[in-house]
Formats: sequence, C-alpha cells, structure tokens
Amino acid sequence: MILKKHILIFYFLCIIPISPLIHAELPASSNQSIVQKLRDHIAKTHAKLTKEEKNKTIDRIIGLAIKAGIYGFLFWLFWRNRYEIIATFLGGAVFLNQNITIGNAQCKGRQVQLANNVVFKQFISQDQVGGSCGYWAAYNGLTAMSALNGNGNLAQLLDANNAQALFGPQGQWRQQIIQRFRINASRGYTSGEWLGDGEIEEVMGVFGGGIQNHQYIVINNPDLIGRSGFDEVTPLINQQIRPALQNNNQPYAHLFIVGNMQHSNTEQTGSAGHWRTLLLNKRADGSREYLAADSAGNWPIWRGNDSLKKIIGLIEGQEVANRFDT
Repeated sequence: MILKKHILIFYFLCIIPISPLIHAELPASSNQSIVQKLRDHIAKTHAKLTKEEKNKTIDRIIGLAIKAGIYGFLFWLFWRNRYEIIATFLGGAVFLNQNITIGNAQCKGRQVQLANNVVFKQFISQDQVGGSCGYWAAYNGLTAMSALNGNGNLAQLLDANNAQALFGPQGQWRQQIIQRFRINASRGYTSGEWLGDGEIEEVMGVFGGGIQNHQYIVINNPDLIGRSGFDEVTPLINQQIRPALQNNNQPYAHLFIVGNMQHSNTEQTGSAGHWRTLLLNKRADGSREYLAADSAGNWPIWRGNDSLKKIIGLIEGQEVANRFDT
C-alpha cells in the first residue's frame, strides 16, 4: 500500500508534467523503443489507478501545498518580527552586542546608519526593578551626556552598585523625591518608586550636574505631538534645535526623557506608562548621532512604530526616520 502511494505521488508530480514532452513528435534519431516502453508503462499505471485513488492523491497534494503555504507564511511573519519576538523571550540585550562609542568611551549597543551624517545608537542599559524607569531614563541620559563631555565613565551604566546608591531604596535621588513630594498625600508617595514628569524634572534640576532647562525636555505623552495647544515638542524643534543644527561650527546636545502615553501618578495603582532616553548630539562638523536607551529589557527601539523614532523624524525628516526599517 505504501509503495502504491509512492507511485501515485511520483505519477502526479513527475509524470503528468512531462507527459506533453513524451507524447510530442520525436526526431528520427531518438531511441523509439525506450520511449515506447515508457509510454506503455505510463498507460498501464494510469489504467490501474481507480478514480478514488486519483482523487485521494490529488487531495493529498493539495493538502501538502496548503501546509507548505501556511508554514511559509509563518516563517515570513517570524522573520519580519524576529527582533521583537526574540526580545520578548530573551531580552533585547542579545541584539546590543556591537562595540559603539559615546564621546571617547566605548560600550555595548547597536548602531543604525540613517544618513551619511546621521547615525542612531542604542546603548545597553541595566534592567529596571519595579517602576523605576523614570530614574533610569534620567540616569542613562545624564551618564551619556557626561561621556560626550569627556567626563563620564560608561562602566557606570552597568554598575548595579552605583545605581543602587543613587536610586535604590535608600538612594540619594530617591530620598530627595520622597522628601520633596511626600506632602502630596493624593500621590501616595511613600517609597519614591514611580516618577511623573515633575519628579523627573526635580531629579534633573538637583542631580543633573548643572544641566540647564534648555538642554532637556520631559515629554509625558508623545501622542500630543502635533496637536495644537498641547504640543511642546514641535515648537522646541523649530525654534531651538533646528537653528542649532544649522550652526556647523558649534557642538550641540539635547536630552529627551520620553514617556509612553498617559501615566498614572499614584503608586498604589502602579504606572500605565514607561520612560526612556533619547539624546541628540551634534558635533562641530555637523554630523549628528541619536543615543537611546530602554531600561525595560533593552527593547529594540530601532524596530517598529516607536515614539523616539517619531521625534527623530520631526528633526531629520520622515525619509531619514523611515530608514530604520530598511
């Protein structure tokens, strides 16, 4: 029975497609006896097959074709979203394995060339604990900015003890936030875990190493970009950032602490958003780099529809931002 099925499959996959050639007129020099024997064998095999067997074989071939199509589609879907799928199970740090530079210092990350003079770099971050992403966004941004100025040690990025001393349960940053905002009982600020935009600005102002207000912006909800009366980002780009980028003889840097949609301001209910880092650095020669970090598993920022890419698109143009996905 198994042999018979193999014969049927061979017949439908191999013999039928070449049958027009077999039945075609052959040159006189052809070996007529061999061809005739092949024709006779095909005719006998065809005669032995019942209609039911033929239909079963056709159904099986169709079934195999459908399965091949499904498997092919699933593989294409996986390959298209491989970064996100792998990052979900293994963490995004597996992709941040290139040696990149921030200032004169080196660290692990990933680099994407967006234009001849524009590059995107995602540098590796420690994974946050609990809802401490606001601290990490400020910490990663300030550490990268110090590195650009030649003062930072990027080893701090992966130094758990250093982060613990700053915003662990007894950390200096966290204690400042608790003391500053504990009078607001409606926020339930007892542990200083979750930071809203006001708390991040407090951290930047007190521990930012002299960073000025015009050197950074805290964006609570990037969905408001482009909405009249709510958008603070577009005016900043048009009035401050673009003119600075056109001054090729002067280095320039701007730090974005970017939230993700609406945030809950109550520790008891947790947070409904996430904070990340984007640092624009323009060198004196006019070339630019965008440095980014995500403390929630080092998610691959350069993939998909991302709010940080949206900001880059506003500055550089959407055509440049679209090159992330090429």
